[in-house]
Amino acid sequence: MKKSTSPKIKSAQNAPVSPYFELFQQFENNGIKWCSWKSNEHLSAGVGGHTDLDILFHEQDRRRVTKIMHQNGFIFFKAPPHRAYAGITDGISISTDDGTIFHLHAHFLLTMGEKFLKNIIPPWNNSILASRTPSEDYHNIYISSPDKEAVLLIIREAIKIRWRDMYKANNDAPYGGKGFNKELAWTNERTTADSIYNCALEFLNPPSAEIIKTIASGDHRFENFITLRKEISTIAQKEEWRRMDSLLALLSVWTHEGLYILTRISEKLGLSQQAIIRRRVLPHNGAIVTFLGADGSGKSSVTKAIVNQWEHKIDVVHLYLGTGDGQATLPHKIVKSLINIGMKIKSLRGVKEQKSEIKAPTNSDVEKNKKPTPAAFVWAITGVIDKKIKIKRADNLRKKGMIVICDRWPQNIVSGINDGPLLTPYIDHPNKIYRFLAHWEEKTFADLCGRVKPDIAIKLTTSLDTALKRKPENNEISALIQQKINLIIDADFMAQTKVVNIDANREIKDVLRDTRTVIWDHLIKHHEFQENYYECFGLPGSGKTTLTNELAERTDIQSVQSLFAEPDVTTRQEKTILYLKALVCEFSLYLHTARLIVLLKLWRNKSSLLNLAKLPVQKYKIAAIKSKEAPLLGQLLLQNLWSAMISAKIECASPAVLSPFIKALFKNIDVAVFYLEIPPEMAAQRIESRPEGGSRFDGSTQDTINEQLQKTIQTTDDIIKATSYAGIPVIHIDATKDIDDNIKNSFLPILEKCA
Repeated sequence: MKKSTSPKIKSAQNAPVSPYFELFQQFENNGIKWCSWKSNEHLSAGVGGHTDLDILFHEQDRRRVTKIMHQNGFIFFKAPPHRAYAGITDGISISTDDGTIFHLHAHFLLTMGEKFLKNIIPPWNNSILASRTPSEDYHNIYISSPDKEAVLLIIREAIKIRWRDMYKANNDAPYGGKGFNKELAWTNERTTADSIYNCALEFLNPPSAEIIKTIASGDHRFENFITLRKEISTIAQKEEWRRMDSLLALLSVWTHEGLYILTRISEKLGLSQQAIIRRRVLPHNGAIVTFLGADGSGKSSVTKAIVNQWEHKIDVVHLYLGTGDGQATLPHKIVKSLINIGMKIKSLRGVKEQKSEIKAPTNSDVEKNKKPTPAAFVWAITGVIDKKIKIKRADNLRKKGMIVICDRWPQNIVSGINDGPLLTPYIDHPNKIYRFLAHWEEKTFADLCGRVKPDIAIKLTTSLDTALKRKPENNEISALIQQKINLIIDADFMAQTKVVNIDANREIKDVLRDTRTVIWDHLIKHHEFQENYYECFGLPGSGKTTLTNELAERTDIQSVQSLFAEPDVTTRQEKTILYLKALVCEFSLYLHTARLIVLLKLWRNKSSLLNLAKLPVQKYKIAAIKSKEAPLLGQLLLQNLWSAMISAKIECASPAVLSPFIKALFKNIDVAVFYLEIPPEMAAQRIESRPEGGSRFDGSTQDTINEQLQKTIQTTDDIIKATSYAGIPVIHIDATKDIDDNIKNSFLPILEKCA
């Protein structure tokens, strides 16, 4: 592979400006092998942001790849369960000029299979990347070789077939959609049937290769795809390419399909503003972006344009926080309807109709002893409730990882205008009821403005002439509009909010460009993904404890062992409460634990049961402190699983058995695993030379220790493979190296934000 001296990636003639060019060049400069491994028939559309790009990498390059992507303007989003698959990361960038979204699926595992499941993970990354070839359209943009792409295309089409499809299709009918036929024709123009057969033989077996050659040659009968599916299923079972067994896979696909259907129903019913993850969210907290501006500044146009451009890829919600004709909660809708009905009745009775909007009382009104109408008070009260509900909703959506775009935001600096309090003139009114309601409103506004803060406040500043030109109906209240403009300029937000002024006198395309830049720059800066828990795992003698202690001393990283060194639960009652909490919060993990005990027959060994019984409680305690700034580092959950298996003398276990349990074990915990690799012989030598301290190997000779470790190395590898299949990043560390060298070159670069 070419090093950093390779020619720079250039686009084809008239190709759109794309962030992929610089990104791919950075991969080359850093010695990372990559290629677009599928759908290269429309590569140009992917590079231009019209479709997604699927890029394949080596799994061990995951950390470097994600770091380079983030440095080049890509943010990582998390898909909902029915759209998330092991080893696939969603990176999204945008063009600030026109809002084009560039969506890159980074594949670190070759996960494939039927929709909502993708249960098969074949180990073909090395072969595909070794034979990558330059694209015809873009210099130095690498794609998979046409023969391998054709084989992968046919395999993917076959294993997408569901059981219910097999009973309703005609075996002699042609199979494969328009996209499949178009992509296969494209690959066939660039390779031969014999090359496709040889490639299929490398991946599978002679019968499968023969079927693939037959399909590639034009025989697209459904029967051929069914036969190929059965062959691949048999091979996947034998080679342990499955990440879950058949029964669990069936339950999983039904659950995910059900979630998909419910999500689609919620979209049709307009429930997208509820906390339903439909597309993708930020891994931790999302962001609240509020737009401030006088009437005619373009708030509605800008906020709706941003939402319309982004909502097909990420979960972005529009909230209107004003009291006008925008979104309203049920109490406010009822009051508004009653007011409109009253106005119509007055009109029918010959009473001169007044403007339906309720105006805030002023101090002069109070001085003249003008009594507020009941409608004005009801309008003010329901307006406060309306804002309270919406702000709480915005905060909840942010906690879900969504981007919340708010049109307006309440302020308690000036009453009567710009979403401020309406009853302030009545704070000192002689009437007790008026005073009570005014003080209640004041207190509620103070809470609203102080408790929940937007992440970004964008002030759309405009001149009076521009505002009136855009909304001529406001000419009669030009003085009020000028007052609103001045208030927006002077509005003061607390330090937690990033405040940006954007000149809204310009065309909307220029305002949108600046707005997208502000939002995306903020997300890039504040949403670089960082795990909150790192587990060290490996054979005894690989140096896990030593490394953990050294890192805890040299950095601000907290060692997870400190949580369990001195029990914070002393009485039987406290222990009972802790276990009941764990049972409620980690109920699904208990079910997976029971399944694992049955499948591996761990119930035969008391020590195994004790090790497994610890896991839900330990997981509950770790999850409870996951909000700490410094990640936790240690050896705990996987190590107890390893001990349970070793105690029961389990020397090997299928990833299909272990992977679902490990996925449940780390559910809702952002974790990465450091796998310290070491030959059993060296580990045995280290164990024999260290002082005795409660290890299972204390008092054993080096030969005995080596013999026992040789029996456990397969178990260790099985756990790591299952961890990878569960979608958890695994970082391989050469534990034979000097500890200082590993800390400096392996650990600290990964943990640099915490050091």
